[in-house]
Amino acid sequence: MKNLFINLSVLLLSIVGTAQSVKFNNPIITDKYTGDPAALVYKDKVYLYAGHDEAPNDFNFYKMNEWLVYSSSDMKKWQSHPVPLKVTDFKWAKSDAWASQVIERNGKFYWYVTVEHGTVPGKSIGVAVADNPLGQLLKMH
Repeated sequence: MKNLFINLSVLLLSIVGTAQSVKFNNPIITDKYTGDPAALVYKDKVYLYAGHDEAPNDFNFYKMNEWLVYSSSDMKKWQSHPVPLKVTDFKWAKSDAWASQVIERNGKFYWYVTVEHGTVPGKSIGVAVADNPLGQLLKMH
């Protein structure tokens, strides 16, 4: 387990900041720009959660409206899953699907996310709760 944690740490460090780099420089996610990756190991699988950077060419900053999930059983082949969570899922949020982390506790998966609040200046923390690590059956807080 210690080696897996070290390998995940090195892997995550190599992914950080890929949103503005060449599309295929990321060894895991080759089909989309991503930022702020976070990993969860659950039942012999690694789940990778990341913000999806959708910035158009004429936009000079990050435009991130949703989070993505990828999974792997061997850390070589990665599977993309449907978008499980968007900023618009939080009624009080207005933008910025930034850094997030998922933890499992007692069979529930708690997804903590950073978003821009709609009425309070600055970033806020949202929490989504799911019955599985892919984020299905989410409840927003």
